Amino acid sequence: MKFILKKNSKMLLLVAFFLILTNILSVTHPFVLKQILDIDFNDSNIVIILRNLVILYITVHIFLIISKDLRNTVINKAMSKIMKDLREKLFCHVLKWNMGTYQKYNSSEIYTRLTEDIDNVSALFLGTLQVLVNDVLYIALMVVFMFFADVNLAIIGCIAMIITAVISYMFTHQTAKANRGILNKRDKENRQYSEMYNKNKLTYLFGLQKNTERKINKTLDEELEYRRRFIFVESFIYPLSVTIQALSIYFILQYVFNIIGDENITDEQIQTVAKEIGFESTLNKFKDGLDEKISKYKLSYGQLQMIAFLRAILHKANIYIFDEPTSNIDLKTEDRIQKLIDRITKESTVIIIAHRKSTIENSDKIIYLKDGKVDMIKNKFII
Repeated sequence: MKFILKKNSKMLLLVAFFLILTNILSVTHPFVLKQILDIDFNDSNIVIILRNLVILYITVHIFLIISKDLRNTVINKAMSKIMKDLREKLFCHVLKWNMGTYQKYNSSEIYTRLTEDIDNVSALFLGTLQVLVNDVLYIALMVVFMFFADVNLAIIGCIAMIITAVISYMFTHQTAKANRGILNKRDKENRQYSEMYNKNKLTYLFGLQKNTERKINKTLDEELEYRRRFIFVESFIYPLSVTIQALSIYFILQYVFNIIGDENITDEQIQTVAKEIGFESTLNKFKDGLDEKISKYKLSYGQLQMIAFLRAILHKANIYIFDEPTSNIDLKTEDRIQKLIDRITKESTVIIIAHRKSTIENSDKIIYLKDGKVDMIKNKFII
């Protein structure tokens, strides 16, 4: 095997290159997409930045497709060549045996080694090993990018992956043990079948049918027991992985929720915006002021909507999407919110979804919908 691997070392290096390249592109692909979504639309060079990022995104996507195709082609060619060399070498090795060696093994054992064992090696390289190497590289690169994005979230993700890896190793060890038992019993069955067919006349003459039947049934029962053990162990893998995934999401959300927002936002800024939208009096009624823990049962839908609106304005986003921003509020507050929306449209892009015409009448572009279709377009809006 060492000689065969050395003989095909160049092709194996090419396989490794495409595996690494494909995983780098796979991780880079969503990273570029994130850069596009995080564009500052107030930048004076927004058109150039957006164009370059879109070109980069398309380029990465194209190279990723090409890389995956080349990876699969190279892997299949390399493994086919290795399996061919391995079969030739093994067959030549069997031909060089002396008669004493042949007498140690029956025909079923030799056949199994020349066919099923080689197929198992092929499955190892084309299946298990390829997936293992590919996944390890992908996880390693993903962890690196995770730490670039957020250290705390990356730590949570790494802990989840370590727990998953340990549990997977334990269950894989048990399933491998059961699988070895299944293969051993199958090999024993092949020997018993061969012996039964080659000696069927003696079996009949001496009336050994029942004895032979008991031996084969015993082996089949032992194989069945190993299969049951294999299925029992394997059935726990999916539920455990789902549980770990759910717990990881829970801790990530818990971490995110424990962050109440931007530490650069001051109490004075909150009070100023609250005064502009007429919500200052409600804030002053809170026992703990701005540190009050909000419960939806303490406030009306209109007040909860005002708080959500207040948070959105304070974060000064590049794009705002308001869905019925003036519902559940009185006309006086609606007028204040409308004026505030008009003000933030000078610095940000605002998309408003509303039933009231008064909420959108100051918009630059308006699309009217009827029965789920565009009914009318105002201000020369182009779809």
